[in-house]
Amino acid sequence: MKIKSKLIAAATTAVLSAVAINTGIFKNAEKKLVSVKKKENISERIYNWKFGKVNYKILGDGDPVLLVHSLFPGTNEIEWEKNIYELSKNNKLYIINLLGYGDSERVAITYSSYLYVCLINDFITEVIKEPASVVSSNTSSAISAMAYIFNTANFKKLCLICPPVSVKKTAITDALKKIPLDFPVLGDLFFNYFNSKKHLKYYLTENLYKDTTLITDEKLNSIYAYSHKNGGINRYLFTSFVTNRFEITVETSLPEIDIPVLIIYGNEFKDVHSNIDIIKSLNSSVDIKLLNGKAFPNEEDFEEFNNACISFFKN
Repeated sequence: MKIKSKLIAAATTAVLSAVAINTGIFKNAEKKLVSVKKKENISERIYNWKFGKVNYKILGDGDPVLLVHSLFPGTNEIEWEKNIYELSKNNKLYIINLLGYGDSERVAITYSSYLYVCLINDFITEVIKEPASVVSSNTSSAISAMAYIFNTANFKKLCLICPPVSVKKTAITDALKKIPLDFPVLGDLFFNYFNSKKHLKYYLTENLYKDTTLITDEKLNSIYAYSHKNGGINRYLFTSFVTNRFEITVETSLPEIDIPVLIIYGNEFKDVHSNIDIIKSLNSSVDIKLLNGKAFPNEEDFEEFNNACISFFKN
């Protein structure tokens, strides 16, 4: 009995220690959120979607353009900070924070590509209320292309930044891996470990940026703060991300798209030339541009990106 009591006491101490560690990390991250949040002269609004509150911003006048950020943890509409003022000179921009990102609500659900397909279409239908051009980044670009297939009437043009072509399929092991990550204490520990500044910086350096000088302390603080906003409920989005719930490609949708499509890749994006060859074989009418950068040519080569988009929207 003494051994059993000691084991219970040790387990209780371990759990309480883990809770204390997680609570401390989340509180410190929230403090950083206040210091990195910028106040811009942009109209900020909330869309009360059926699965949660979605934050979005509006800037400019003209034909509507929806900007959809990428899906790695901690990202948000800040991805477009080098683009929005130029693009808004002739268009009305709707800059969305997808559910679970930025200042949008965090909810205890399994996030998926299909969830965001529905969100994009519902947002255009209920908020924009007319067909829009859509600019999407990385995995979100494949999701936007699929959203077009679900409701073609919502879309005028598509600009896809570094769309994934061939990706790993969701496996049974991914579903099994999701179970412990969803647990409140254990899941929070995994979340905080893999969303530390060290790991986030490594991910940005290895996968997203060619020019690593762009990974400033301010950017890292912003990503870190937003990945932790509202505490442990972020683990639902994180586990969906790491268990390949967002893995979708443009291979299914591209052959079916008959509106103007502009695809922009960074010249250092992984497998960029083979991706371009596949895309051309899927839909020869697609316009493809190669700019400087890796996963974010809209930031690393923003002037050329802005010019390409402005020309694309006009024609």
